Amino acid sequence: MVYCRSVRFGLRRTLGQPTPSVQYSGWVLPEMILGNFIGNGSAPMIRREVLDAIGIYDTDFYRLKIQGCEDRDLYLRVAESYKILAVPIVGVGYRRHAGAMSTDPDKMARSDALAGAKLSERQKGLPKRVIRWSRGRFCLYLARACSAGWRPLRALRYASRAAVANPRLCLTGTWWQITWRALKRALLYGRRDRYMAAQRRHTSTIDWASIDLPDPTRRESRNDQLIDLQRQSARRLMEAWRME
Repeated sequence: MVYCRSVRFGLRRTLGQPTPSVQYSGWVLPEMILGNFIGNGSAPMIRREVLDAIGIYDTDFYRLKIQGCEDRDLYLRVAESYKILAVPIVGVGYRRHAGAMSTDPDKMARSDALAGAKLSERQKGLPKRVIRWSRGRFCLYLARACSAGWRPLRALRYASRAAVANPRLCLTGTWWQITWRALKRALLYGRRDRYMAAQRRHTSTIDWASIDLPDPTRRESRNDQLIDLQRQSARRLMEAWRME
């Protein structure tokens, strides 16, 4: 499988930041477990013989009505058996809008949990810490999306879940930025009627392409270098597990 970088765009024809900022090649199962660095289902190209060997998209996601992470489930199955190569160009435009599946955080959380459960079933003895770190980082992804989408209460809920699953995230600037912004908005619009009115007013003007969602590979500040240290720790754990 090969993949390229992509850029988001919305109804206003504004472009987001190209993702991922850092590309991985080779045996990338640890990085793929920690986060879907490919970003979307339009960026990769997969040989047919690979799909014949590992299977295509899992229909359980559709059957359970929790679509959203079936592409990550497919990438994990590819990474378990094959190498993945990166093409260092921006070759895909990815349209993001308010009706996209990725804007429903609760469905995305259930979809990610199913992908993680299937991974644990396939790979017996996988380090539990790596799975827990992955869950925490995905909750941080959802928290930031909720905060940017004017859903401060949900953002706080997913930020707290991220802290419980992956406490190291609390040392990063990203976690504090998301939590502080969501807390201010929740306190400012404490009454439900005021909050709902503000949410309708702001979500009607959101350009979803301009929302800077977390990039699993981006170093946003010096504190966020801790995330890269965690990636290196996950790789060491996975290499030791692989050698067993």
